[in-house]
Amino acid sequence: MLCTDRFLAVSQPKTGSATRRWSFNRILGGTTCLVHDGVRYRDHCPLRDIPPEALGERLTVATVRNPWDWYVSAWRHVMVNKRMAVHPHLAALGRGSQEWEAVLYGMTHPEEVPGRLASHVILRPGGLEGEGVWSRSTLWFNSGAVAWVDLAAQNEVWADLAPEHADALRSCAWENVTEGALSSTWHWTGEQIEWVRQADAEYIDLFGFVGPGSTARKPLFHGSLL
Repeated sequence: MLCTDRFLAVSQPKTGSATRRWSFNRILGGTTCLVHDGVRYRDHCPLRDIPPEALGERLTVATVRNPWDWYVSAWRHVMVNKRMAVHPHLAALGRGSQEWEAVLYGMTHPEEVPGRLASHVILRPGGLEGEGVWSRSTLWFNSGAVAWVDLAAQNEVWADLAPEHADALRSCAWENVTEGALSSTWHWTGEQIEWVRQADAEYIDLFGFVGPGSTARKPLFHGSLL
């Protein structure tokens, strides 16, 4: 997460949180984690797990990411960083396979995945049947946020939230974000694109995404829309 005196940005996995934390530490100095009454809240702590007294008067901000980008990033993250030949979560989602298409089908058809998975990157415990994992994860981590920022157009928003560092934030390249650009050049089949479009239809319509690599309809949304 990112925490300043003015705002707290929730860090849903695979929405550029590590890069934002690194960049904010470099630009703002000091720490950007939330500590209250001796409790240090973990980076990927859902907003609902943070008590109001810890938030204080801070604006709560969540990050929106193109869902096609998000699925690519989630799969690549586990594939690149897994320490075993077969990752159990990927294999379960892919019904024995951890190949991209099989896992994507499982993530966009969670009602067909046997049992309940609990991965900090891909799935939260429980869930809403029939919705894609991106929708469910977004609900779980960000429910209650006052503002929602599009990952692809975040510079101006952060500059407005921290005006004393506006120039540095506007020019920040978020150097560690690489997966986002992959989605537009990823080898998507028409069927795979449609899986995501149907599974995450509510969020795609709400934020105005039109396909892999696209940005949201606008850079900032008010939480009352959700």
